[in-house]
Amino acid sequence: MNLSKHSGNLMIGTGIIHNILGFIMGKDVLADIIRSGFFNSIDQQKDRNAIFWFLFVGFLLMILGKFMQDYLNESSNPLPTSLGYYLLALTIIGCIIMPVSGIWSMLPQAIIIIAAGRNSSPIIA
Repeated sequence: MNLSKHSGNLMIGTGIIHNILGFIMGKDVLADIIRSGFFNSIDQQKDRNAIFWFLFVGFLLMILGKFMQDYLNESSNPLPTSLGYYLLALTIIGCIIMPVSGIWSMLPQAIIIIAAGRNSSPIIA
């Protein structure tokens, strides 16, 4: 199986897993947010901020993955290697700052994108 052709789906899967974990780990905090009336209920409370951004990032990963997969399905070209390098840089920084986290799961995805871009033959028009 050519994983590079499924890079977007891998990213969508990462976002889904991210949010499933967020909903499970943050269920009590999310319940507090809902009980507070939802609107303007985050304020400066660290636990509420943390779960908001955790879920927000998960949804962004799903959106990015959908965009990536649409590109791959509609193009014969691999994803731009720059995307892989950006993901690699963010992953390395994240792993340094939070080594005990799931950020490492982005490493194989970044490498797949970089490798696919480097191994593709140039298109001659």
